Amino acid sequence: MIKLPFAVQHAAAVFLGITFAVACGNPMVQPAPDPSTVQKPTPREEAPPNAWNSFRGEKFQLGDVFRVGRHPVGIDGPKVVVSLVRTDWQTMQAPNGKELRTATASLVVQQGEDDRKVVINEKDDRVVFDVRIEVVAAGEDYDAEHLLYLPWVDLKVTMAAR
Repeated sequence: MIKLPFAVQHAAAVFLGITFAVACGNPMVQPAPDPSTVQKPTPREEAPPNAWNSFRGEKFQLGDVFRVGRHPVGIDGPKVVVSLVRTDWQTMQAPNGKELRTATASLVVQQGEDDRKVVINEKDDRVVFDVRIEVVAAGEDYDAEHLLYLPWVDLKVTMAAR
C-alpha cells in the first residue's frame, strides 16, 4: 500500500467534493441571480367563500319541482343552494275523527356568502333572497339498513315578484 502525505490526501478529497457539488447543481456553488431580473410573486387575492361557486351537487332550473334530502340542491338563475335541516310533524284530531297532519320543513338557503334559515309549512311559501320557495310536500322515509328516518322535502322555486 502506498502512503501519500496528508496534504495530498486532503487536497484530493476537496477537489473531488467540489467537482461532485458542481456537477450535481449544488446551489452554494452557483452564482446569485441579478436582483433586477428577479420577478417578485404577486399576491393572490383571496376570494370570499361563495356557496354557488363551490357547489358540485345536483342543479335544477327555476320552476321545477324537485326533492331535497340528504344532499343540498342548487338552483340555476338566482344561484342559490338549498339544504334541508329537518322536517317536523304536527298531528291533530278533527272533531269528525279525521286525523290532520301538517309538516314543516327547516331549510338553509345560501347565496354567495350569505345564508338564511327559514321554516316553511307544507303547501306554503316564503321569499328568501328574492326567490320564492314553496314546500309542495314534506315527509320522512325509514331507512331499515341504518335504522333512521331520513327527511325529505319537495320544493318549487320561482323568482319573487318585485
